[in-house]
Amino acid sequence: MTAATVSLGLALCLLCLPHPRQASAEASSGTAASAKDGGRGTPEEAKALLDRGAAHAAKVGFDQAKKDFADLSGPFIDRDLYIFCIGADGRVASHPRIPALVGLNEITLRDSNGKKFGLELVTKTRAEGSASVEYTWPHPVSRKFEPKVTFGRLIGDEVCAAGAYLRR
Repeated sequence: MTAATVSLGLALCLLCLPHPRQASAEASSGTAASAKDGGRGTPEEAKALLDRGAAHAAKVGFDQAKKDFADLSGPFIDRDLYIFCIGADGRVASHPRIPALVGLNEITLRDSNGKKFGLELVTKTRAEGSASVEYTWPHPVSRKFEPKVTFGRLIGDEVCAAGAYLRR
């Protein structure tokens, strides 16, 4: 992957805002973010979301679970928290916030500091079954590069992950 492709991925992320259907669903379900939390999930909530996703995949099958993870009005999107998956080939298999990333090689993606966070996440998760990695990534609302921690978990032959922006 070239630097231009990485820049394209980051530019696409800068454009990702909550889908209008999601905002409507949050408002009607009462899960809309409070002003206090600024619409941000916590690392603990990201881990819990990933755990719920893994349990869901075990119940309904992984193919259906990936579709459910991508449903912007479904239970696997919560404020700035979501689940994305990376296939055995290292390519993004599903991403609800930035569908244009699907098919890109996650292993070659770098953050704004040049860190190959995708490689680290996939390598550690495949070796240990679960892992976490810290990096910088554009926040979908502020559009600013912010520190983020992402938790990976092996589900079948794919690495699925959920992350949260860190308050520092």
